[in-house]
Amino acid sequence: MKNLVLCAIIFVLAAAHVDASTETTHYMPSAECYDPYGRPQMQPIRCGEERDTDFCVQTGYSNKKSCDTCRAGDHSSRFLTDIHDPDDTTWWQSETMFEGVQYPNQVNLTLNLAKSFDITYIRIVFYSPRPESFSIFKRIVPNGPWLPYQHYSATCRDTYGLPDSVSVKKGEDESRALCMSDYSDISPLRDGTVVFASLDGRPSAINFENSIELQNWVTATDIRITLDRLNTFGDEVFGDAQVLKSYFYAIADIAVGARCKCNGHASKCVTST
Repeated sequence: MKNLVLCAIIFVLAAAHVDASTETTHYMPSAECYDPYGRPQMQPIRCGEERDTDFCVQTGYSNKKSCDTCRAGDHSSRFLTDIHDPDDTTWWQSETMFEGVQYPNQVNLTLNLAKSFDITYIRIVFYSPRPESFSIFKRIVPNGPWLPYQHYSATCRDTYGLPDSVSVKKGEDESRALCMSDYSDISPLRDGTVVFASLDGRPSAINFENSIELQNWVTATDIRITLDRLNTFGDEVFGDAQVLKSYFYAIADIAVGARCKCNGHASKCVTST
């Protein structure tokens, strides 16, 4: 007998509210982004938010960079979940390393899904090089603690204290986050994609309907992407302003594939279920 009944339809959540903030903590993001008065607790991390921000685009050649200016509204967080058109790309962009965006400072992107879903996948399309290290967290109840979902890093052991691993061995805890080095290279410089499939590498996925552990594992009401460390060519050590302005985070699209938790007969997913 099933422990829970799910709607059969799988759809992409493209209209979730996205909040962007910076943090100076590490490994686990802070639990709240708002003070008791409902005011957002964040520093300006969207380029151009407080003032025009100069940035340069990596080309792979140290003596050849294309530079531009980001102004207020040019690359806001609303572009993370708009319709993704590769021929007319919009993107969210952070401030640059010149403004202090780099480890140990984190950039958090939070998606409020407005109700409980079974997450099947999370796909991120970067408009900058993919980060050297970043994590995905989730909440299983509104305003609950943030739980690790997946880590990506070229330095798994040093950054997250975990081995580089793509799967859980049979008999191990299947509801624990893994860390893998896939997707952590600086190449490609643009349009690199990261896809996290919630059941990949979980031995009991083949018997999902009878695994309460995995049913709880895929459940989420909120998703947070924590960008920990930028990928660089190592030239930032010289402190050249143009070089520092060429390192930043930029994301063209975030898509969350999920199944609505409902009674199995609903024609649409509503927040009351």
